[in-house]
Amino acid sequence: MQKTIKIGMYKDKYMKKSVGVYVEISLKKIEKIKKEFVSLKEVEGAMIFSACGSYHSGNNWLQTGQCLDSIKKDLLSGDLKLDEKIDRKDVLDLVEIWKKYHLNDLMAGTKKQMEITKGKKYDEACKELIKQNLINDMGYKYGSGWLLEQIPSNVIKRIESLFS
Repeated sequence: MQKTIKIGMYKDKYMKKSVGVYVEISLKKIEKIKKEFVSLKEVEGAMIFSACGSYHSGNNWLQTGQCLDSIKKDLLSGDLKLDEKIDRKDVLDLVEIWKKYHLNDLMAGTKKQMEITKGKKYDEACKELIKQNLINDMGYKYGSGWLLEQIPSNVIKRIESLFS
């Protein structure tokens, strides 16, 4: 499933123009076998989620990419006016799912490693993991490949129900 949704309009204070706010979401099943980041168990047919946002009108692009924080801030401040058919709770749910599961098949470490390295650059993360004797966890060396964080079935159902 891949879908682009216009969620509303944002009035830019500097350009004095309104631009559309769009989110492209993708949820697809991959056939490739991936190791899961909690147990390193091999998983086949995992669901992968990605999202990308944009603020634009024609050739006027304000921002694009991982602008989930801007979407949430602008929605909560009232600067983002939702289209009539778009529900505020759906947008807030999408932002939280986006934050947690975007590119969920690209985890640099195990769950334990990721908890320690959150927000750190690679070199800093490695130093901290060495210090905590976790550079290797369950036989997996941090950063040596990509692991999978599985998306719970209730979250997959929620993604599928968003903006349908």
